[in-house]
Amino acid sequence: MNDGPTRVYGYVGPPELRSTVRPDSEGRIIRCAADLDAWLSGRGPAETSEPFTTPQLLPGPRFVAGADRA
Repeated sequence: MNDGPTRVYGYVGPPELRSTVRPDSEGRIIRCAADLDAWLSGRGPAETSEPFTTPQLLPGPRFVAGADRA
């Protein structure tokens, strides 16, 4: 992903969620509702019902990272 954040932040959530993330997975920059709709439309119902993390990169867009399963 070319437009990702320039900083990398360490994971601070529950270890059981961290273990579900594939090492090669990326999050997605969400600049508007259409970006979120486009990202969610590429995922199935099971994946979209899972929790998402949303660190805020101030000022600027929201970065959404889902728990991509292996």
